[in-house]
Amino acid sequence: QGWRVGFLGLLHLEVFNQRLEQEYGAEALMTAPSVPYRVTIKGKKNIAKYKTSELIISDPSKLPDINIINNISEPIVTGKIITPYKYMNSIMMLCGEQPSSLP
Repeated sequence: QGWRVGFLGLLHLEVFNQRLEQEYGAEALMTAPSVPYRVTIKGKKNIAKYKTSELIISDPSKLPDINIINNISEPIVTGKIITPYKYMNSIMMLCGEQPSSLP
């Protein structure tokens, strides 16, 4: 069992890990982040080679040749934010700064 925790980068991960050890005496197993990307490939030969037109890739070294990639899609999250009204403006501004869409 474990926890999945997101960080803003490797430095953020290191700082979190150090503070966890220093403040709580807890040791944690940290692994490199992996984000699954959907890669659409083109060409009948390439699709036959991979036995599919879409691949899910979590390791950049496993990407197929750039010349056969038709599209790369990154994960998208659909979420609801429930907050007191007084924070609504700040949250809307924060969401607007990110690549996102609001209803």
